[in-house]
Amino acid sequence: MPESNMPGFPWLAHNTIDASVTPKRMVALRRVGVPYTDAQIAGASAEVMGKTEQEALIAYLQQLGTAARTGRIEAAE
Repeated sequence: MPESNMPGFPWLAHNTIDASVTPKRMVALRRVGVPYTDAQIAGASAEVMGKTEQEALIAYLQQLGTAARTGRIEAAE
């Protein structure tokens, strides 16, 4: 938005997520307490295939907003 004082981060719209690394990251995060299920980890590559970093960031922020409203934090789906 032109009125925003935040930088544009234009690369987020162009960089795609490496779907082969996503399950490995989720396994590591589960080791430190993030409640990812085996099914979520198994489906992670298909879920992010072809998505940009911008799409992933928006989905994450939407999830945080939902968690704040409901008072619950859930693993990403």
